[in-house]
Amino acid sequence: PEVKVEVFSNPVESIHYLEKLKADNWEFPIIFLDINMPQMNGWQFLDQIANLKMNPVVYILTSSIDSND
Repeated sequence: PEVKVEVFSNPVESIHYLEKLKADNWEFPIIFLDINMPQMNGWQFLDQIANLKMNPVVYILTSSIDSND
């Protein structure tokens, strides 16, 4: 009912947003993550947010047909 949704097309901007959430002591975001993104891939994004020491719930989505993804 009262869910705030933020959408980012730039993974770097989303990391900055997560840093702000962490600073505000809100540590439970849910992330829908595409593996194929500009500037960094989903795996690199996960490495970056691991450094924030948050524990978000992450759902990985992809349209890739590559089994390595």
